[in-house]
Amino acid sequence: MPQPVAFETGMEYTLQGVGYRIIATGRDGSIFARNLMTHDETGTTRAILLDAWLAGTLRFALHGNNLRQEDAQPLATSYAFTDLDFLPEAERILIWAKYQFCQPLLALPRRHRTHAVVQARIDEVLRVQADEQPEAWMLTLRTYAHHTAPKGTDPTQGASARRPTLALRTVYRWLQALTVAHGDPRALRHGRERQGRKAHLHPEAQTAFQDALTDVYKQRQQPTIQTAYDEMCSRIATKNTTRTAETHIPMPSRSTMYRIVERLDQEDIDIARLGVAHTERKYAGINGGPEPTRPNERWEEDHTKLDYLVIDPDDGLPIGRPLFTALRDRYSYYPPGVRISFEPPNVRAVLECLGFGMLPKTHLKAQFGLQHDYLAWGVPELLAIDNGPEFRSTDVELACYQLGITVHRMPRRTPWFKGGIEKFIGDMQADLIHTMPGTTFSNFLARDDYDPSRYACISLDRLWELCIQWIVDVYTQDAHRGRVKGVPARLWERALVDRFTPHLPVNREELLTLLTRIETRCIVGTGIWFDDICYFSLPLMGLRARLDQQPGRGTRDAKRLVDIAVSFKYNPGDLARIWVMDPLTKRYLEVPAARQFQEYTRQLTQWKHRVIKRYAREELRQDIDLEALLEAKHRIHVKITDEFRRKKQVKSRMGAARWFDLQVTGWLQPPPAGTAPLVQELSLAQATPPAFGDALVPTVASPEVVGIAALATNGSMLPEMVAGVTLLANVAAPVLEVLPAAEPEATPTPKPKKRGKPGTDAAMAPVESAAPVPLSPPARPTTMTVSYTLPRRKV
Repeated sequence: MPQPVAFETGMEYTLQGVGYRIIATGRDGSIFARNLMTHDETGTTRAILLDAWLAGTLRFALHGNNLRQEDAQPLATSYAFTDLDFLPEAERILIWAKYQFCQPLLALPRRHRTHAVVQARIDEVLRVQADEQPEAWMLTLRTYAHHTAPKGTDPTQGASARRPTLALRTVYRWLQALTVAHGDPRALRHGRERQGRKAHLHPEAQTAFQDALTDVYKQRQQPTIQTAYDEMCSRIATKNTTRTAETHIPMPSRSTMYRIVERLDQEDIDIARLGVAHTERKYAGINGGPEPTRPNERWEEDHTKLDYLVIDPDDGLPIGRPLFTALRDRYSYYPPGVRISFEPPNVRAVLECLGFGMLPKTHLKAQFGLQHDYLAWGVPELLAIDNGPEFRSTDVELACYQLGITVHRMPRRTPWFKGGIEKFIGDMQADLIHTMPGTTFSNFLARDDYDPSRYACISLDRLWELCIQWIVDVYTQDAHRGRVKGVPARLWERALVDRFTPHLPVNREELLTLLTRIETRCIVGTGIWFDDICYFSLPLMGLRARLDQQPGRGTRDAKRLVDIAVSFKYNPGDLARIWVMDPLTKRYLEVPAARQFQEYTRQLTQWKHRVIKRYAREELRQDIDLEALLEAKHRIHVKITDEFRRKKQVKSRMGAARWFDLQVTGWLQPPPAGTAPLVQELSLAQATPPAFGDALVPTVASPEVVGIAALATNGSMLPEMVAGVTLLANVAAPVLEVLPAAEPEATPTPKPKKRGKPGTDAAMAPVESAAPVPLSPPARPTTMTVSYTLPRRKV
């Protein structure tokens, strides 16, 4: 084995990248060393060098074979391989046999290692006795000697006969290598790895090769080596046109170029061909990051388009591939919530999926006929999302901030940072979606001649039912691999037994903050104009008057009130009402659409409203007014309904599905007791909201195909509001106050003249702030959002 070294004369070492040789030592521990580069002599002590060795900054130099030459290092301090275990077994056994053979000779003084002594050692190891039981290393060395012995010349044995022996110079070479390496057996490895064919190119051919490598092969288009070889040959041929036959540049072979490319640094090539980010993912290790210790400590959210064509339940024709948004708890692998719709990725999908994940879902067992309960619910502590525009929205940050959720955005192009949700979506696609008739598969090559539109047979609400059943009865009941191995349902149940308690918002109404977005507009005489829709109520006019009387408003106009900017929240799935923030009382005031807009805004989403406005501008070619909007809405609805039934193209039916706002929202409230656990598929004609009196209790057990405007219809989160819901700010938790209802009064609604100009009707006078005037009950139940007071964006 390698002999230990000491701080003695002649010993070489490196200290912080500088090489030294010890030239003298003193009895008091002093050491004098010479710098190998500058030849300057310096003095130190054995204690200082020992501390440097313990700190890892001092390393003793090695000499001999198989050393690793490192850049910017004056001396070699390590072998090309750390341990003999890194070598193939046959090579490792041969090195050990050589080492055992040389041990008795190394024990002799150098002058006693004569030819006779070495030859006697060779004969002792290689001779074969009938009654001998040689050791394993002797048999290995005899086999090696037989294959390396020179060919015999005895004519009776043939020219190919071999005499097993070892040459004296071979043994002396082994002894010299061990002596220089201080007895380290790693020096006995044969240097065959340095052997092989070496490419010798003409200098001009080498230049052409490097140019072709840079200009052709190291490109993001990832051309082949053959393309680079052709470019190199073309450049060499161009140079040969100006040369004589004697000075022609020899053309390298294709195999030569392949060998040279294989010996290049592959990481540098990948940076040029694949990019820095891909190369880092390929060569850098992936750290899983901190692991949660309890459920709801970390949720991950993402969405994708399902590899399935959903059909219309009425005519059976395919509509398109829906968007699937999902959550996954990192600790228990349990998916708290999912959402399926035809909308593209947007803030609405992100927040509604998060809201569904936080709600208790015990009613789903009876609603879908599940074998187990849907266990996951509660407010998460941290939400891991990526950098999509829908996740970067201020509304997502505001909703999470109000509920005490920390938003953790992943770096760009790092999907492994939230690999749990990525794996869940992939598992559901492989285990459920790809097994159903009508799947489009994740790769078009897997489809071959399979036509998904011919076999599609599942509607949107039936797909919702199948996803819930697969999650509750299959995915969460099977074991999963990971740092915390186990069954998701058992992990969640075990956590509840260990005193884990899911958290909820202060009240159920606060969850509606997840379904709203924030904007800023001015209160004018006709109310608040937002997206060409007017919102008006008498309490809003009273707020305008109170704000105008506040100090610091500047010079007042005696003839009219000043337009004052306020912040409000709106639901992009229902533009029938907004909630205006009262900066004086820190409360939200519900403001419905003006009377002339109430019929138009019924079940009106923001996307549908913008489609109507675009149609009114392009088709009717006139300014946007109420008559044009109503006519455009009617004409578009008739056309889309007719085309939706006649068109068979998936792209056209996808747009129509988004127009009708097809999605499943029946999870907002448990079904009535005694209902059958079946899914009722409603057609587009049946997707109408019930009357106001029946809004708080759904009439069917299945999730209805309705728009987000019917959230309160399928399960109202709010009490019946007549005057407004207020929110006290600057407290530890939000507190809701419901103003008492008063007798309904007629609400005069002025006719809007021009956007932004106040009306002159006497009924538009400001209302006293001491007694808010309640409004009459709306035509149907509404949703409401509460929020803390946060800095708003400037107008």
